[in-house]
Amino acid sequence: MNKRCHCHGRCGCEKKIVHPTREEVKNVYTEETINHVYPTHTTVVNNHLIRNVYSYPHSTSHETRVREIDERDGRVGGVGDNGGYSNPRGVRGTQSEGGKCGSCSSSRCSCRRGGFWF
Repeated sequence: MNKRCHCHGRCGCEKKIVHPTREEVKNVYTEETINHVYPTHTTVVNNHLIRNVYSYPHSTSHETRVREIDERDGRVGGVGDNGGYSNPRGVRGTQSEGGKCGSCSSSRCSCRRGGFWF
């Protein structure tokens, strides 16, 4: 495309053709670091259990009582009874004379000991 100057060739000017400007894009990259902080706190809880155990021990005992009756010459007496014979040691609770416990003076014992162990 030839354009002429308005001088109608008398100026001796140079002929130019100007095209549209070409655009170039040059990308420049920069880097930036942004620290995002999410704080966390840990609490350590030590749990201690004290277990109080109470015991109440109990014991049980067993006892066997034996009643012994001596029989001599057809007479039945209580424990320690010598069957109406004399009581050489004077042990209380034995019959030294028929029907007496050794503690009573009457002919018939009324203290209910009657020669039995007490």
